[in-house]
Amino acid sequence: MHQLPSDRLHLARPLFEDSRFHGSILAVLAGTADGEVLVDSLSEPAVAVLSGPEGIYLGLSPDADPSLARRHIADWAYVYEPSATGMREDALPHPHFVQHARLAYRLDASAPQPQTPALPMGARLRAADLDGVEIEIDGALVSWCRPDCSVPGYMEIGVGTIPGFRRRGLAHAAAATMTSLAAAAGYAVGWHCHASNRASRALARRLGFDLVAEYTARSASLPAENAGDLHEAELLHLAGRFRDGAADFNWLRFHAAAAFCQAGQTNAALDDLHALVRNGWSGRRDWLESHWAFEPLQGSPAFLEVLARLPE
Repeated sequence: MHQLPSDRLHLARPLFEDSRFHGSILAVLAGTADGEVLVDSLSEPAVAVLSGPEGIYLGLSPDADPSLARRHIADWAYVYEPSATGMREDALPHPHFVQHARLAYRLDASAPQPQTPALPMGARLRAADLDGVEIEIDGALVSWCRPDCSVPGYMEIGVGTIPGFRRRGLAHAAAATMTSLAAAAGYAVGWHCHASNRASRALARRLGFDLVAEYTARSASLPAENAGDLHEAELLHLAGRFRDGAADFNWLRFHAAAAFCQAGQTNAALDDLHALVRNGWSGRRDWLESHWAFEPLQGSPAFLEVLARLPE
C-alpha cells in the first residue's frame, strides 16, 4: 500500500463516492482535516484506507482484494464499512470486531433553523462562533457543540454535556446555536450517531435534521455512548464475545467489563477488570474512573481496589 501525496488525493474519490455523506472523507480528501490515504496503486487504486478525524474508512472496488487493507488497520481501530460493497471479513485484522448500525443526518443551510431555547438559570454562553459553542455554569465548561470537520459549505458537528448537567436543555441550546451560526455562514450541517443512541437521534430530529443515510461500522469495543443504549441481551452477547477475544488481546477485557457492568452483572465486570490488570494492561486509572459504562461501580471498595493497582 502506498500513501497518496496531497496532489493526488483525487485518485481515491471514486472509491468513496457512495460514502460522501461522511464529512471526514470529504475533509481529508480536500486537505482541510488531518489524515492520510493509503492505496494499493498510485495510478488506478482499487483499495483505499482513509484515516480521518472519526476513524478509518475503507474504499473498495467490487473486484478488489480487501486483505491488502488488513495490515494498515489497528487492532483497536473504529472502522466504517464501505457503503457500496459492504465489509469483507478479510479486510479486518482480527475476528473480534463487532458490527453495529449508525445514522447520518443533515440540515441544509436553506432549511428552517431551530429556535435557540433560553439557557437555564446560571448558564451562560462563553463562546459562540464557527469554531464552536460553549456553555458554562459558575465558570466551568458544562456543554459544548463544535465542528468535527468541515469543507466549504459543509461541516459536521459533535455535541457533549458533562454527565452531572445533562437533561437541562444545554446540549439543545449549544447545538441550536451552532447550526444557526453555520447556516448564517452558508454551511449545511451533518450529524452522525450510533443507531442505539436514542438521545442523540431525538435531539437531531428536534433540531430539524433529516435522516440521509443508515450505515454500519465495526469496532472491537462497546458500540454505545450512554447507559441504556443497549438492551441486556445485547450487552451480555457483547460481553461474551469480548471475553472470548481476551485470549488474543487482553485489552478486550476492558470492553467485556463495560458490557457486563451495563448489563447489571457487576461481579462479572470486576472479574474481568481484575484479570485485565493482572495480565499487564498498560492503561491508566482515569480511563476507568471517567468511563460512563463503569458508573455503577464508582466508589465501591472492589472497584477502588482495581484502581489502586493502576498508575494515575
